[in-house]
Order: sequence, then C-alpha cells, then structure tokens
Amino acid sequence: MLFYLTTLNLVRFLREDAPTVSENETDKDKRAAFEAWGHGDFLCRNYVLNGLDNSLYNVYSPMTTAKLLWESLEKKYKTEGAGLKKFIVGKFLDYKMVDSKSVMSQVQEMKLILHDLHAEGMEMSESFQVAAVIEKLPPLWKDFKNYLKHKRKEMGLEDLIIKLRIEEDNRKQSESKGTKRPIEDGSNLVEPNASKGKRKFKGKDKGKGKKFKGTCYNCGKSNHMAKDYRRPKKAKKEQQGKDVANHLTTSNVVDMEMDLAAVTFEVNMVDNPRQWWVDTGATRHICSEKAMFSTYVPVTGRKLFMGNSASSDVAGIGKVVLKMTSRKELALIDVLHVPEIRKNLVASTYIVECYNLWHGRLGHVNYNTLKRLVKLNLLPTMDINKTHKCEVCVEAKMTKLPFHSVQRSTTPLELIHSDICDLKFVQTRGDKKYFVTFIDDCTRYCYVYLLRGKDEALEAFQNYKAEVENQLDQRIKIIRSER
Repeated sequence: MLFYLTTLNLVRFLREDAPTVSENETDKDKRAAFEAWGHGDFLCRNYVLNGLDNSLYNVYSPMTTAKLLWESLEKKYKTEGAGLKKFIVGKFLDYKMVDSKSVMSQVQEMKLILHDLHAEGMEMSESFQVAAVIEKLPPLWKDFKNYLKHKRKEMGLEDLIIKLRIEEDNRKQSESKGTKRPIEDGSNLVEPNASKGKRKFKGKDKGKGKKFKGTCYNCGKSNHMAKDYRRPKKAKKEQQGKDVANHLTTSNVVDMEMDLAAVTFEVNMVDNPRQWWVDTGATRHICSEKAMFSTYVPVTGRKLFMGNSASSDVAGIGKVVLKMTSRKELALIDVLHVPEIRKNLVASTYIVECYNLWHGRLGHVNYNTLKRLVKLNLLPTMDINKTHKCEVCVEAKMTKLPFHSVQRSTTPLELIHSDICDLKFVQTRGDKKYFVTFIDDCTRYCYVYLLRGKDEALEAFQNYKAEVENQLDQRIKIIRSER
C-alpha cells in the first residue's frame, strides 16, 4: 500500500498535518492550497480504506483524515510485532522433517521460516542455519545426518542444499531399482508340489515289536496306516472322479464363457407414469394418463404400431400442457392417449413438423406462405390445419384505444420522482442495505444515496434538496414517490 501511495504522490498526507486557514482568509492562493490539500487527503484516505478487508472497513471508516487512519493502523499492527516474533520462533523450534514428504520441499519451508526471522530483525549466522537444517533431517536420514555432523570442513547453506539434493536423487534411484524384480528370479523358487525324487516312506514306531500288519487305505502298501500318510492320493482321485461326473472342468468353463452371448430383448421397469421422454424415432406424441389431458376427444378404431412390432389401441386424442422447471409451459397438441404404453413420449420430429411452430418462428406468416415454402423444400412436409386460430395473431388484430399523452416538466426541479429499494440481501462495504433515488422529470438526472436503513431516507432527501437548490438557484415544487 505504501508503494502504491508513493506512485500516486500521496505519501505526504500520511505524515503531515493539514494547513490551517482562518475563515476570514482573503488570500486566494492559501484558499486554493487548502482546498487542494483536502482533495489529496480525501483521495489518500479512500485509497487506504479500499485496500482494507471488509471486516475492517467499518472499523476505520470513521477516521476523518488519512493521517489519523494510518496512525491507528500502525498502532494496531505494530504492537502485534512482538507476538509475531514469538510465533515465528516457536514455529522454527517446533519444525520437524518427516519421511513421508520430499526433503527438498521441507528444506524450502525451512528457508521461508529463516527468511521470516531475518525480516523480523532476528539475525542468525549461516553456520547456525546449516546446523539447524542438519538437525531437523527426518529419521531415515540418520546415517547421512551423522556424516554431515562429523565433517570438519565448513560449508554454507547453499552447499548443504546441493548435497541434500544429490543424496535424495540417489535414494530415489536406488529405491526404483530395488522395487524391480527380474523374471529370472522365479527359476530359484521351489514349487509347493515339486520334489527332487521319490522317497521311501518310513512309518512311525509305536513301540518295540508292535507294527501295523495291515495295508494302507491310500496306497495299498503295508506297515503304515492311512492317517500317517502324507499324501492322501486315493481320496483325491475319488473326489476328482465325482467332480468330473457332476461339474465342468475349469478349462471347459473358460471356453463356454468365451462363446456365450447374452441378448436382452426387452426390459420392463416400474417408473413414474407422469415422466416424459423425448423420442427422436416416434412420429406422434403419446401419453398413458388421461388425467394429464387439458382437452380430450375419445376415438375408436385407431391403432398405434410400436417398434417391437406390437400394436395398441388409441383411446383418445387431445392437448397436454407440460410445465417445465423453468416455469415455462410446453403445449403438445394431437397427443394420442394409449393406456397400455409404459412411457410418455414427446416426438421431436412431430414438433419440428408442426405447422403452428413454423408459423410462429417465421413471424406469424399466413398459411399460403407456409405451403409455398413446403413446395420449395425449404420446410418439412406438414399438414396445415386452417381451422386452427393463432392466439397471437388474433390479439394483434384487435383494436386498442390510444394511450394518453404524458406531459413532462419543462423546468428543472419542477417534479422529482423518488423511490426506495433494497439491495436483495447484498450489503455494501459500509453495511448499506438500501438506496434511494431522486430523478428530475425534466432533465432525467438521477441522484442515488446508499442507506443503512429506510429511516435515513429523510436525511438523504435533505442533503439532495440542499445540493440541487443551491446549484440551480431554484426550489423543488413537487416530489412524487412510489410512482
């Protein structure tokens, strides 16, 4: 802000006092200098207020001069400098690097904290800064931290940053190489079912002279029981035979899934019967609810053919008015009532081919012109109903009484129009919620005053009255409000 005011040559209004001029002063130069000072002080004060936050604008707007405003801001924020120093020192002491973030990004954060300390006047030697950065390295850098601590040669902060960048790049490269595993490593792994050769089974001795003389249930050999056998082959073979009899093998299932093709012929869903769908393939508007028709004529003997080769009876025909979310209405004429249909359809092609639509789009031209345009292939083929009456055309042909002429004022301040309006819950920077206007009926010149409340309207009118009557040397004759 100070730089901005310097470029505008307004800094002197922040430090110097206003010149004093007595009321009886007759020197024109002193009067002009006093008025120039007031204008410059006004600009400087408002430039400073414009740079403040909205929450501070109302606090400092009562300051009458730029010097008082600047001094009050300095008292508030310069007294907080001691607390800011303590905050920055605490931030520096509590800062710790972590392994989850890049070391270089954390070093940059440390440099910003050191810069803030330097800006507050707390100077630190470069060797202290280097030692502080080394001490705050993350736990995984413990070995490298010890290496840097035991170095006898002094190094600057920039040299330390270069070493940390090189070390971090080396660690990233080693980690990327360590995560890759060559395919050849699989040759050294031992399969769970692999064995180097057949081994002869040796049964457990339950006691001297007591051996099992029967045969094994699994392998058919003697001297051991089925529960002591490590590989129950017989049970697996029997179970595998049963699986083959009742199930398909895995390979067959894969082949079947690859050759399987599923086709959905028709899907029936329960939906809101009052919803409408735009169908580009439909040739007529269709509705299933009779209650939605504003005009309705029952018909018999008519059929509706659908895309699945099925047909349904048409119960009636009429007009349906659709209310949009934009508060507009769309009138569909010649809508077919088909109770058996599941979706209400809006035929986009039928809308385009509607003669009423083209009649309105072309400026309500007569129907003979529409026929000529259809013959020239400039419009799609459509059925023109001459019995239909366009409401806009009928209203346009009605005769209207002439409007009464309004006499305007011929001299300023003869008639003033005034009105008060709110800002629709949007407050200005000064918490002004309303505004009042004063419009001269002769010149149409308008004055606008911002108000905090409607009770300030009288004060605004008094200011307006004093200003315009002194400027024009005339008096306000009539004021009209809420016209």
